[in-house]
Amino acid sequence: MMKKKKLLLLLIPLLILATVFTSAFTQVQTFTIEGILAHDEFNFGREPSGYEEVSYTLLEDPDGRTGYSGQLYICLGGDWVEDGKPVRTDDSGRDKTYEVADYKNEIIALYGKDIYQKALASGQTLVYDSSRGKPVIHSEKDEKLDVTPCKDGDKAYFYNNLDFYLKLAFTVDGEQGGSKLTIIPPEQSIYVGEQAQYRAIWTENGEETDVTELSTWKSMNTNLATSDGNGKFMGTSKGSLTVTAVYNNRSQTAYLNVLENGEPIPEPGDPEKEPNSPPVAVIDAPEEVEVGEDFCIRSKSYDSDGYIVFHDWYVSGDLELDKNDEEGWTETTENKCGVYFEDEGEYEIELQVTDDAGSSDDTTHTIKVTPPKPDARFQVKGHFKEDRDLTFVTTSTGSKYSAIDWSKSYVEVSAVDSKNDEHIRIYLGGEHVGKGTFYDKKEFDLLFRKTGDYKITHYVVNKHGLSDKATGTFFIEPDLPPVAEIETSPIVYMNPKNLHSNFPYTDQTIYGKATSPDGDVIEEYIYSVTYDSNNDGEYEDDEPVVHFSSNEMVVGKTYDYQHPEFPNLKIFASFDNNYNLNFETPYVGKYHVLLTAVEGWNNANYTTKSFN
Repeated sequence: MMKKKKLLLLLIPLLILATVFTSAFTQVQTFTIEGILAHDEFNFGREPSGYEEVSYTLLEDPDGRTGYSGQLYICLGGDWVEDGKPVRTDDSGRDKTYEVADYKNEIIALYGKDIYQKALASGQTLVYDSSRGKPVIHSEKDEKLDVTPCKDGDKAYFYNNLDFYLKLAFTVDGEQGGSKLTIIPPEQSIYVGEQAQYRAIWTENGEETDVTELSTWKSMNTNLATSDGNGKFMGTSKGSLTVTAVYNNRSQTAYLNVLENGEPIPEPGDPEKEPNSPPVAVIDAPEEVEVGEDFCIRSKSYDSDGYIVFHDWYVSGDLELDKNDEEGWTETTENKCGVYFEDEGEYEIELQVTDDAGSSDDTTHTIKVTPPKPDARFQVKGHFKEDRDLTFVTTSTGSKYSAIDWSKSYVEVSAVDSKNDEHIRIYLGGEHVGKGTFYDKKEFDLLFRKTGDYKITHYVVNKHGLSDKATGTFFIEPDLPPVAEIETSPIVYMNPKNLHSNFPYTDQTIYGKATSPDGDVIEEYIYSVTYDSNNDGEYEDDEPVVHFSSNEMVVGKTYDYQHPEFPNLKIFASFDNNYNLNFETPYVGKYHVLLTAVEGWNNANYTTKSFN
């Protein structure tokens, strides 16, 4: 036996303004409907929360949600920077139109069937109402954005979702200048499969004109009858509906009853022979969900000759609502989202709908609730190159009723070619370990000493003992050494005029150039100068006189060096903006100059690879 929960619908107030202008020739009624929310937080279920859900919504738009905006961020160099372009759809509904029929129940419940039919017959649509504000449905900012400096590779987000209002203004004309539109007959009945013929008559200054083929015809319920556009309507299903003709910006309606074969045809206007068509109850809900998984229960019920006033639900078992709903499942309403089951099994949902004439219909829907499965996912972040630090981060998720048991979950790191297993380095609490299987690890650093293909397998188990596995294979690029070049004159003569002493000095520029063939950056130029102390052309036995580093010297500033064993061996050196070395000395002899280029990591090559 269905439990009845007769409660009044809680509806958002709408405002309708009706003004009647009367003259000798014109009677005009103007209606304005406003204050209708385009959607609410129940239409799309629970709002996304947390980085994974928000990023999925912003990047994929999985459910066509409207009115939201957001931004993803990544930490680079200790600062938060935008990760991709911002997503802004707060005004996504501004240029759209919304069908009156989609808001049938809201309009009828507050203003009655007549106003709804007039709005529907006008052929106009609801539009974005820019005069009203946009209420916030949900706004969420990642707390990590308030912390600086941040940890390189960390990710954060901001998400905001707004609703907006719709409105409709339409005019209903009476007789104007002695003219009117009439449909003949005003009402008729046919059987399913038969065709009804209407005529449209335009009367102006006492003269009648048949405008049937010049009018625009429309069936107000195409489930019951379809139109060929010339006043002809084919009955397809039992029920009562209105048909509309529009001519010269004037509209008129007539009635059509579609009967099952063998039913008596009622006399027009005889209410005793015009039975009410009961509503049809339809439930829209998933057939299978997991324990703790949020989902929506919606009514797709309809009434062919009126409107539905009550939706009465009953759910077997314990159906739980989201934490923001304090009243429980007690509303007599069409839709409810953010609901879930706490236990597995099969549950039956019952719905009874009642129309404006008191007729009702009911239906049932069975939902199978399965044990919750974990979702194994992980990311590897950093520079995928030899001897470069990488970070493993699990992004696996359980459910609100079955969290992951990390003590039974593990990560396995190995080389595709087992010969390269010895080149794996994993850092766990300051300890370096190699290839292996590691339990209860959500994040750790690792590097690979040799180029090749490597594999990570992430296995997770939840509290119900159910498991999932994610495997990712990636290639470690070779780290190519930088290329350094020097250009200078092999023989340099003393310059009798110089700025450092009264006796001659050399005046020489050593042009150095360094490049990275694999896209790294050159961080330091080191010029090592060695003096051939015994003038034998060999430098292996001589210590370098001095090392000049671009990281230790200021560009444009001159530095001097005095050799401890040769009092006259003094060197003046400076760097220009291109890290060329300007070199001066008063001491004749042979010198050997070596350029060493030191490369660093290029943050532009920082990559995040995701696996599931």
